Amino acid sequence: MPDVEPKPDDDGLWAEEHTEPVDRLTRLCDYMTDALEKHPEYRETDKCIIFFDEKTGATTHRGGIVLHGYEDSIEGLVDLFMHLRAIMKANGKDMDIAFFGGPEGASFLSEQ
Repeated sequence: MPDVEPKPDDDGLWAEEHTEPVDRLTRLCDYMTDALEKHPEYRETDKCIIFFDEKTGATTHRGGIVLHGYEDSIEGLVDLFMHLRAIMKANGKDMDIAFFGGPEGASFLSEQ
């Protein structure tokens, strides 16, 4: 499958969701989830988030992410924030999350 060409938004981010790998980075993430499922201790209820980043130049940075085992990306996002908060707390810091912009504001988290 040919790679999907990035289409950056006004902030320079490429933010699209796909159900199948679309480039080298997301194919590598997908390979990692396949390995996870083959592990003898893997359970169907396990969930994971795999990030893969590549810096190819001074200003060029691409990333891939796979949310494995999640019903939707919002569920994965909530878990990600909770893990980030735990990391901060373990380092003696606290993390507050506030959402700005967009008509939804923080309401998208209450959809669950």
